Amino acid sequence: MPLVPSFENALAFARDLIRIPSLPGSEGALARRVLSEMEGLGYLDLRVDAVGNVLGRIPGRGEAPAVLVNAHLDMVAEGDPLEWEYPPFEAVVADGFLHGRGAMDIKGPLAIQTHAAASLAGRAPGDVWVAHTVFEERGGWGMVHLLESGALPRLGAVIIGESTHGDIAIGHRGRAEVEVVLHGVAGHASAPEQAHNALDDLPAVLTGVTKLVARQGERVHPLLGSASLSPTQVDVIPQSRNVIPDRVTVTLDWRILPGGDADLSGHE
Repeated sequence: MPLVPSFENALAFARDLIRIPSLPGSEGALARRVLSEMEGLGYLDLRVDAVGNVLGRIPGRGEAPAVLVNAHLDMVAEGDPLEWEYPPFEAVVADGFLHGRGAMDIKGPLAIQTHAAASLAGRAPGDVWVAHTVFEERGGWGMVHLLESGALPRLGAVIIGESTHGDIAIGHRGRAEVEVVLHGVAGHASAPEQAHNALDDLPAVLTGVTKLVARQGERVHPLLGSASLSPTQVDVIPQSRNVIPDRVTVTLDWRILPGGDADLSGHE
C-alpha cells in the first residue's frame, strides 16, 4: 500500500530515524530505513550510491530546472545519556517537541523534506531530487562524491535542511578541520624524567588558538558574520593510562569566510 505524504507520517518517520544511531561511517542501517520510506512514497530512480548516499527523484511537470533537496544521514555522538531530559534514542514527543539526538540536526528536517518533496509529485514545475548524504559531520565527503559523480542533472536550486531558526539562509561559512600534532618522547608514567610528555605543550596550543580566534573575529562578513576556530578533540598516542604519550593531536573546527586566509602557518 503506498505511503501518503503527511506531517503525521513524517513525524513517525523522524522518530524511526532517531532510534537508529548513525555516526559518520555507520550510516548503513539508517540509509536502508530512508530508502524504504522513499520507496513507499513513490520515488523514482531510487538508489544508494557507492559511498552510501541515498538518492531519489519526484517527477514534476518538466517546465523548469530540477531542484535538489538535501539533508545528511550522519549525526554527532550523544554524549552522556544521563544528561538528557529524555533518552537520546527513544524519540519522545513531549510538550509539542520531538526529543532525541538528531531531532533538529538533522533527522527531523530529513523526514519533513522527504515527505514534502513526495507531496509535489506532478505539481512541481520541475523534478525534485532528494539526496540524503553521508559524512556531512566529517567534512561533507558524501556531498563531494555526489557532485563529482555526475549523478544529478543541472539544478536550478539546492535546498539544505539545516536549522536556521526559521529564517531563509542563502549561504553559510565554509569548514576546515585542522589537526595540530605535538611530538614528545614516550615513557612509563612511573619515570617521567626519562620522557617528554607531549601533553606539556598542549596549553601553548590552546593559548595560541585563543589569540587566533581574536584575530579571526576582526573581520565580519555582512551575511555570514565572523569566522570561528574551536578546539573540539584531543587524542593521545599511546592510549594507555600509565604511559606518557609521545604524540598529541589537537583537532580544530575552523569556520571560514569567503576570501579568508586559509593559511594558519604565519600566525604565532
